Amino acid sequence: PVAGFLTPAVPASPERYATPAEAAVWLWWLRRRAQRANPARRPFCRNLALMQRCLIRSGARPGELCALEWSDVRWNGWATQQGHRGARAVIPPERWKAGAKTGRSRVIYLRPSLARALGRLRDRGGGGAAHPFAHGAGRGGKGGGEPWPSGSTLSKTVARIRRELIAWQAEARARLEAGGGLTAVERWAASVEVRDEGANRLVNYRWRHTAATALCADGLDLVTVSKLLGTSPEVLQRTYAHALEGHLARAAERL
Repeated sequence: PVAGFLTPAVPASPERYATPAEAAVWLWWLRRRAQRANPARRPFCRNLALMQRCLIRSGARPGELCALEWSDVRWNGWATQQGHRGARAVIPPERWKAGAKTGRSRVIYLRPSLARALGRLRDRGGGGAAHPFAHGAGRGGKGGGEPWPSGSTLSKTVARIRRELIAWQAEARARLEAGGGLTAVERWAASVEVRDEGANRLVNYRWRHTAATALCADGLDLVTVSKLLGTSPEVLQRTYAHALEGHLARAAERL
């Protein structure tokens, strides 16, 4: 009775991986937007830039940071080997993706620089009364006129800013070819390729894929990386960790 039956195939996950240069130019562009925004929009722009820093440096899901509340943050949650204090965000099971299934809280490690930035945001009264990152009606306030009621809206905001950056890069390169003046930082920012199309375009989830791939390539075991990112080793191996050509070449060299 099961002759010829084929089980549904799991679709291949796109191999999203960002270089350190892409992360650096993305954060530079977000800071530049915040500095040049009008006073009414500036808090939202700064809030978005900090959220992207947290995505890049922690490997957290965008939805986890959207659901994060100030009461979740443990300010002296851990210490580096050099003795610097970092923070831990402990999200209860009912407020993160796999919590209902695992019954466990989601723990996100925030390095000392992120902990200090979040502390400054808290001291300024940034974000919302309950949420560090302004988004959604009632969750984190009005978001400076650009609320994020869902991750898809956040993704649209990031896509719009990504296209602004790519347009600026094209204009800057044309200005450079015409003999116009650019600062050294602007020349560097214009030289970094930022993709707007394809599976490896710059999106929020790309930073999570990058974190998983980089940690595994650095020699950490799958169990440790999966616990750090709040997933299972099977999902980590199938979805997030990618065998890049450069990593394969280094493995071949060791062999």
